[in-house]
Amino acid sequence: MLSDTFWKKLRWWVYIGGVGGVVVFIYFADTQAEAMESFFSDRMWLFVVVLIIACILFVLIPLIEIRLSRGVLDWRTIGLTLGVVAALILFFSLTRL
Repeated sequence: MLSDTFWKKLRWWVYIGGVGGVVVFIYFADTQAEAMESFFSDRMWLFVVVLIIACILFVLIPLIEIRLSRGVLDWRTIGLTLGVVAALILFFSLTRL
């Protein structure tokens, strides 16, 4: 099993990378809208990669916090977390909030 120090370091890298990436992405989308549109229109796969990374971070953060608070990360917890995240994504995509 991985030690608590690994999970604590990973937690901060995920927070810094996730929040920093979102801030940079929003900044460029706001200030350079034409450049972002032309960049992603030719490279749609890159936009899909950005969405995949965002979803991974959305799942990884709760799992890291559960691991650090309870000390165990079993398959039931992972499945429950993935189910909750999928339900939230489905709910917000259907209600368009």
